[in-house]
Amino acid sequence: MKIMAIICHNCEKGTDSYGYTIWQSLKDVFHIYLNDCDVRNVYHHLKELCEIEFLERLGESVADPSQRCLYNLTGQVRPLP
Repeated sequence: MKIMAIICHNCEKGTDSYGYTIWQSLKDVFHIYLNDCDVRNVYHHLKELCEIEFLERLGESVADPSQRCLYNLTGQVRPLP
């Protein structure tokens, strides 16, 4: 839920949400995933949220798998009014 809240907040501010920036927000705002090695857990949660279609992953490149991917909420998830 915190990951989706960060993505929603970033969207409202006009800021892109990438895995690393989401991890930074989790550290800075929620004080979780404080260790550098915890970033892999964030990517695992992002993958799961994409699989259940709560998030969509944009910018994926087969030619360059190291390319950053942008995450957005899908129509399955609607922000509260």
